[in-house]
Amino acid sequence: LAVTQSDETNMFSCMAAKAIKPDIQTVARIRDHEYIFKTEPSGAYLGADHIISPELLTAEKMARIALLENAVDYEELESMGLMVVTFMVKKEHTSVLGEAVINLNLPDLASIVAIYRGDDVIVLNESTHLREGDLVCVMGKKEGIEQFNRMMGMVREAKDFVILGGGIIGRRIAKLLEKEKSYVRLLERDENKCHALSREFDHVLVINANAVDPRALRAENVGAADVLISATNSDEKNLLA
Repeated sequence: LAVTQSDETNMFSCMAAKAIKPDIQTVARIRDHEYIFKTEPSGAYLGADHIISPELLTAEKMARIALLENAVDYEELESMGLMVVTFMVKKEHTSVLGEAVINLNLPDLASIVAIYRGDDVIVLNESTHLREGDLVCVMGKKEGIEQFNRMMGMVREAKDFVILGGGIIGRRIAKLLEKEKSYVRLLERDENKCHALSREFDHVLVINANAVDPRALRAENVGAADVLISATNSDEKNLLA
C-alpha cells in the first residue's frame, strides 16, 4: 500500500514491488488525475493494481452536492450506474413535509431506501410521514435523483458557481461543472497557476484573486452566485471565505 504524500513515490514503489514480485497486489494513493491512466491490455494501471484518489472523490462529491440544492451527502455506485444521495427535509419543502412516503409521487428512476431521524433509522416503512429535519436516503439513476431534488422544491436551479482555490480539488470541480454547461468562476491567488488553469478550460473564467479578501469577493459579485465552493488547501480559509 503506497500512501505517501508524493504521487511519483507511490507509483514508483508499486512498479518496484512488481519488479521484485510480479504477482504482488499493489494499491497506490494518487492525488493528481494526470497520473491515473491505464497502460496494460487488461486495463491495469501503470505499476498499480488499484488506485485511490481521495481528492478526486472529494471533488466529485462536492460538485454533485453543489448541483443538487437539497442534498447533504452523495455517493456513487459506479459499477451499477447508481447514485446514493441524502436529502434534508426543511420547513420550506411543503410538497413533501408531513406526507407519507407511500403518497409521494416518486420518480421512476429513484427510490427511498431509508430515513434518518435523530438516532433512528427507518427502513422500508411506506407509512412513515416526513418531518422537518429528516434525512432521506435516495438511490437511483442521475435523472431520477435530479427529479427527486426538484420534487422536494427548489428556490432556484444552481447555474452560477464560484470556486475558491485552483488546486487539485478546485480544478477537478471546475471541470465537472463545466460539463454541466454552468457559469463557473475560479479564483486562485497564484498568478502562475492562473495562467496554467486558463489554458485548461474553454468555459471557466479564471481570476487571479485572494479568496479570503472581502474586496475581491465583492468585486466578483459573489453575492449574486448560486453556490460558493471553498476548495483551498487551508481549512481556515475555506471556513472564513
